[in-house]
Amino acid sequence: MSQWRSYCPSDGGYAIGFDKSLLAPKYETTSSFMMLEECNYDQEEKERLANLFGKEIIQGKDLRDHYGTMKRDSFYHTLYCWLLFVISVKNEHFKEEQEVRLATYIHKELETIDISRMNNGTVLGNYPDGLNIYSQKKLSFRTKSNILIPYYEYQFEISAIKELIIGPCKDKEMAKESLEFFLKNIGLDSVEIKYSKIPYRNV
Repeated sequence: MSQWRSYCPSDGGYAIGFDKSLLAPKYETTSSFMMLEECNYDQEEKERLANLFGKEIIQGKDLRDHYGTMKRDSFYHTLYCWLLFVISVKNEHFKEEQEVRLATYIHKELETIDISRMNNGTVLGNYPDGLNIYSQKKLSFRTKSNILIPYYEYQFEISAIKELIIGPCKDKEMAKESLEFFLKNIGLDSVEIKYSKIPYRNV
């Protein structure tokens, strides 16, 4: 109920159900970082993962100059997993949302950066080509309370949409009929339509 109240108008709304396997981008360290991840709300699990990453990063620093290209790939993997962890953790009081985030990395200067060369001049290991994190440059912006918020438009196969859930509303049968007509018109009449189990109350 809290989600319908927070994200939909008082007279109703819709939730879209996706096939995660079709929606998730392919993981590639040679292109712009992007992954689909469930948010982590458990405090003990967050602490366990933070300690695990800390140990891996410390060990990686000691071994970095001895493994060449293999260690370079391992360092990329550890770094991306750490970024993913930071992006996916969320306060336990939001647990009921069960949020899944499509995460990517965009540098504020909108450029590819070399993380082997730190701002204070320190060079991390021997990497002639650097350790580059790629940045998406084509952004869109939306406004909220007089603030411009950047976002990245992500394209996915329309077949990833598997179901539509009609939220609590007064005329749910009419809402379903209009939705079926819309889906057929755009060639998605195979999408399953469901009703929310939450009863409608107009208070």
